[in-house]
Amino acid sequence: MYKKFLLSSIATVMIVLFNTQLSAYAKSLKVSDGKTVTIYGETYDTLHAKNGSKIVGKHLTVTHSNLSHNVYAITAEGSNTAIELLDDTTIKGTASDILYGLEAKDGATLKMIGGTITVSHIGASFSNSKSDKNKLKNVKISSSKNKKTLITGIVTDKESNLTLENITVTQAKNGIAAYNQSQITIVGGSFEGKDVGVYSGNGSNITLTSSKKSNIQVTSSSSNGKGLYTNGLHSTITMTGGKVSGELALIAENGGHIKVTDVALTTNEHGSEVTDVPTIGAGVNSANSMIELYGNTTIKNAAFGLMASNGGVIKMIGGTITISKTGVGLVNSKSAENKLENVTISTGKEKNSDKGILLEKESRLTLKNVKVTQTGNSVIANNRSNITISGGSFDSSYATICAQNGSSITLTDNAQITSHDEAGLYARDSKSTITMTTGSVTGKFTALEADIGGHITVTNVALKSTNNSGDIATGAAASGPNSVVELLGNTTISDVKTGIDAQNDSTIKMIGGTITSSEAGVHLLKNKSNNKLKDVTILSSKGNTLLNAIIARKSAITLENVTIPQAINSIVSSDNSQITVSGGSFNAKSAAISAINGSIITLTDNAQITSSDNSGLYVKDSKSTITITGGIIKGKTTALNTENGGHIKATNVTLTTADSNGSGAKSQDVGSLVELYGNTTIKNAVVGLYAQNSGMIKMIGGTVIAENSAFVVDNNGYIDVTDVSATAEDRGIAFAKSKNNKTSEINLINTKLHIKNGTGINANESIGKANLKNSEIRANILLVTKDSAKKNNFILTLNADHSILEGSVNTEKKFKTIFDLQNHTKWILKTSTNAKSQNEKSLDIAQRARSDISVLSLNNSSIVFKEPTEEHYHTLHIGSGRPNTTKVYKAKGKAEIHFNIEWSDSAAINKQKADHLLIHGDVLGTTLVYVTDHLKKNNIKVNTSTPSDIHGFSLIKVFGKASQNSFKLANGYITISGSPYKYILKAYAPTSNHRKTNTKQNFLKENKNFWDFRLQPVLLDSN
Repeated sequence: MYKKFLLSSIATVMIVLFNTQLSAYAKSLKVSDGKTVTIYGETYDTLHAKNGSKIVGKHLTVTHSNLSHNVYAITAEGSNTAIELLDDTTIKGTASDILYGLEAKDGATLKMIGGTITVSHIGASFSNSKSDKNKLKNVKISSSKNKKTLITGIVTDKESNLTLENITVTQAKNGIAAYNQSQITIVGGSFEGKDVGVYSGNGSNITLTSSKKSNIQVTSSSSNGKGLYTNGLHSTITMTGGKVSGELALIAENGGHIKVTDVALTTNEHGSEVTDVPTIGAGVNSANSMIELYGNTTIKNAAFGLMASNGGVIKMIGGTITISKTGVGLVNSKSAENKLENVTISTGKEKNSDKGILLEKESRLTLKNVKVTQTGNSVIANNRSNITISGGSFDSSYATICAQNGSSITLTDNAQITSHDEAGLYARDSKSTITMTTGSVTGKFTALEADIGGHITVTNVALKSTNNSGDIATGAAASGPNSVVELLGNTTISDVKTGIDAQNDSTIKMIGGTITSSEAGVHLLKNKSNNKLKDVTILSSKGNTLLNAIIARKSAITLENVTIPQAINSIVSSDNSQITVSGGSFNAKSAAISAINGSIITLTDNAQITSSDNSGLYVKDSKSTITITGGIIKGKTTALNTENGGHIKATNVTLTTADSNGSGAKSQDVGSLVELYGNTTIKNAVVGLYAQNSGMIKMIGGTVIAENSAFVVDNNGYIDVTDVSATAEDRGIAFAKSKNNKTSEINLINTKLHIKNGTGINANESIGKANLKNSEIRANILLVTKDSAKKNNFILTLNADHSILEGSVNTEKKFKTIFDLQNHTKWILKTSTNAKSQNEKSLDIAQRARSDISVLSLNNSSIVFKEPTEEHYHTLHIGSGRPNTTKVYKAKGKAEIHFNIEWSDSAAINKQKADHLLIHGDVLGTTLVYVTDHLKKNNIKVNTSTPSDIHGFSLIKVFGKASQNSFKLANGYITISGSPYKYILKAYAPTSNHRKTNTKQNFLKENKNFWDFRLQPVLLDSN
């Protein structure tokens, strides 16, 4: 009966399955010839559909006890063939492990909804299966061996298509692999591959999308494991949402392309452990390979965040990178598509030596609104690499933005740069450049630094230093040949000790902007290249304590329209430096502009120079020179000052001072020279020109207006003035005290010197020489010499050629005064209205009506006594002081003396109304005597009863050798219309044929022997 039932059952199965073959022992199901079979809840060894057949299974179990290595537990093959596994199919070996799970090939379709696949080699394989109905959903694939991994969870090949939804792959070497133009679409799920989480190769495309219920997770756990991996041209992986972890989270090679959006990338960082392969968030190696990261993609725990090499391309828009070594590294990646935008890169550590972005070997990268923080260096471009930065902020411990070995970096759109320990921008080596427009740069020691040929250009950038309390705090620094820093636009430097520092043949240029510093605005050392400042303002950050606004040592610089409101020194050019200044304003407490140690400064275009406490221009040392054309120079002590051989040349300038001892120009020491040309004007100066200690001043053209003295020389000082109009309130020429009996000298050529209420020449314990040619000195007092307790033989020599002198002479006994008047020189001798004594007390009229000189030479020249003052006539003494010669008066050519006379016949000499000449020494030559027209007929009363030798009155007395012809009345005599007399000048020798001269008409009572030249009336001849 049992056998009969069994045969009946077998027959029934054969009828139901038609031609389908089923082994009662293997329980394998094989369907062919286009039939469709539906099964439910059964257990099978294998399932196999082909030739257009279809198997629909629900809640099946497949155990596959066949140990053949090449046979899958479930296979669908051939066009229009399909297998659908529904309601949680289980594929797992019982007696032994299953090697291969699912297979669809050669046009077949396979679908599995729910269930598990437990195998040792491949979970699911699709080969040449192009159907868009291939699908796995809610399937778990894992290894059948506890501690061993299966080879691949899911693999597609030969242009196969597959959709995966909420798939879990664990314990696999490779989670998912797509080969040869295959397409995989993944929604949700997790994929663990020890070596590779998800792989796309040979032109295949994989798309991963997280669902609302499940974020995709891709994990690779080996030491060289790759999360997402593409290899081969046109091979792509696109992922949205989810997480990827692996020591190499994303890798694209040989033309592969990965694109992720809102994905969390995590690497298995080794910490301080040194490994052969560093952990990388995303890496591209080889040309045409590319990785793109978008949205809120994050990279964490990586040694390197992004890496691109050998032509690979990296693009990241949005997201964050947290790394331990380098945020972004590019090597030989030249593509213009390399880009980061709205990305934040950090290490998570406050202080470290790691790098934010590093480019090597001609790589290129564009950054937009990128933030780099907590790094050693934010950006480094090396070996001819190129970086373009728009906006963003970069904060690091060391040099923040670095270009070296021929690389270039361009920053725009208000980038914010900060270095806590070094420079904000750093360019090193020839052809390395950094260009920045707008933004701010803050460094510890310096904001910018160009070194060994580096070049930095910034425009409208704010530069600061955080080390202002330390030794070094600089806005911009350049060092080494061909190193250049250019600051343009409204660039500002503040919170620094030194604004700009350039050394060792580097170059700095600043056009526009301001420098606010505490010690120096610009410092140059060994720097003779094309340094330039234009339209720059240099300010002090601490009131007026800025030491040197601009200091150059062994350097050269050009300044154009530079403004320095206040400094200790505005410009210092030292050690053979050259500075060219065009326009501008320079204000200082000490010397405003100084040239020392062989340096040269040239100023043009109306520069404005002011020193509140010292000199406007100051030159010290031999071969140091300042040349200025146009402009205004104000100093407290002096506008121009040279020492120790310095040289100043000024043309068409205005010089003023503000000190009680201030001078327009001062030259002191051997070799020192001041030259003034053109329409140069000196005003508001106590002293116009001052030369001392062998210093020299030359002035051609211009005007001197002095509040005290126009020209002062001292101790071998020398002043040469030509074509100048000069006025002074007190003294025209002053010979100050001499320390070593050296001769000081002043030359006036074609010059007019007017002294309003003082002295033409003042000599004080000195040896001086004043030489005039075609010039004038007009003063109340022509010459004053001061008394001295010293035993020195002080001498004043006045040589006048075709000139005019005006004023009296007041000399002390110890002074020798020599007047040499020639070539139609006129000395207008007048009585002072306000002469004072040595102790500044006013002199009475008798003292003021006397003049004294030691030696007089009159060659074709004249002395003209001016009309009486307060009815007092004037007396000139020649031979006073220390003449050191008996020949005190020499007349040559047409020598003339013009006297004023009001007739007072035979009166005592102190009652006579006439100018007098008294000569205390010998007379050489003949002088013509002129009498002005004060001999009026009504005033003449001739006393004919007096002896002839006292008849008339005495004009000239000679207490020395003379002759009858020493003084002769011009034309021989004078007549007055209607008078019976003619007036002659009669000479009476000390021993005369006439009576001995009357002593009551002798000024010097002690000397009774003198020549007396008297104006006497005699009756006219009948003719």
